[in-house]
Amino acid sequence: MEKTSDRFIDKLIVMLTTLWLVSFTVFSTETWGKYVYLGLTVVIFGLGAIRNGWKVNIAIEPFHLCTILFLLYGFASYLWAIDGTYTIKRMSTVAQTLICMYFVYTYYRDDEDSRRLLDCVMWAGYIVAIYAIYYYGLDTIRSLIAAGDRIDNEFTNVNAIGMMAAYSLIITFSKIINKHFSISLIFSVPALLMVIASGSRKAFIILLFGIFFVYMTRSIGQSTKPAETILKFVLVCIVGVLAVMAIWSIPAFRPVTERLLQTLNQFTGQGRVDESTMRRAWFIEIGLEQFFKTPIQGIGIGNSLFIIGRDTYLHNNYIEILACGGILGIVTFYSSYLCCFKRLMSGMKKYDEITVLCVTFFILQLLMDFMQVSYFAKDTYFYFMIFFLQVKSLNRESNH
Repeated sequence: MEKTSDRFIDKLIVMLTTLWLVSFTVFSTETWGKYVYLGLTVVIFGLGAIRNGWKVNIAIEPFHLCTILFLLYGFASYLWAIDGTYTIKRMSTVAQTLICMYFVYTYYRDDEDSRRLLDCVMWAGYIVAIYAIYYYGLDTIRSLIAAGDRIDNEFTNVNAIGMMAAYSLIITFSKIINKHFSISLIFSVPALLMVIASGSRKAFIILLFGIFFVYMTRSIGQSTKPAETILKFVLVCIVGVLAVMAIWSIPAFRPVTERLLQTLNQFTGQGRVDESTMRRAWFIEIGLEQFFKTPIQGIGIGNSLFIIGRDTYLHNNYIEILACGGILGIVTFYSSYLCCFKRLMSGMKKYDEITVLCVTFFILQLLMDFMQVSYFAKDTYFYFMIFFLQVKSLNRESNH
């Protein structure tokens, strides 16, 4: 029987893991933020060791192998990089992130599934949303939304705030439709407010696709006949289209819907296109040009500034890695996704709430990589940890 002290430590570790996730965003621009991140890592690892009777189970698993593969390749690209100092700087960030992830993983590695880590994601998103409302001020946020504007990048990138809030809303939505009453529903309003206030296209896409996919899989999962499955799929699609049309007509969503429309105009060739979309299109063009010149190995991880002409990156993970790491870079980084893909998809044959959420986030991460550079982001490797843990859970079930 589990001791009261063990249960207390478990809850404390989950709470600290949530704050650890919050630190990824809230302290991202602070020079001392990395010490908060490192300090929480040490405390989580230490508490896990205490919880396990001062024993630490060390094992090399697919999570370690796939991420180390990219880490080694990234450092190796120093040898042919235009300027190796940028490669070392970028990959050192990845190395520091992975070391901390490995320490935290030792505690969660024997979990039944990824439920606790997903709860950490949910609560972290709500904490960041509430902190953002406190930081900017509710009156300021309301006036910006009313004027059709978005909040500025101050304590962190506003896209990160909106995206975290969107992921939290998806998890809460899943709990509700699966009949798990959750107090997190109370925090849905401030989270939705920050999705709107961020004006983030990425957050909007995450929220719409995530809710649609979770609801669709839940509806289809309850079907017993092929005809019923098809009918429910069509009905969910119709409801989804009507919901998007309704949202498009709400004035509060105007900043983000206008930005989405301008992105679509880039592809249709009609209407106004915003500067951000045009710049991203140019990044894709010059990134692909570089890839065709050095298709196998690229020009060295972290060296995209030499393509662009200034100290920034290509704002598209696929293009960034193709240009800087070539085909070998793409294969090594996305090996984590490839390793999890088959098992997660096969796990969808039998409806399971946690597997559905993992697949939803799996797809969204791949989709977001068209709009952001994620290979050095801390939350990327946290999601890898979630995916690999759920794969372990599914393998354990199939073996039994």
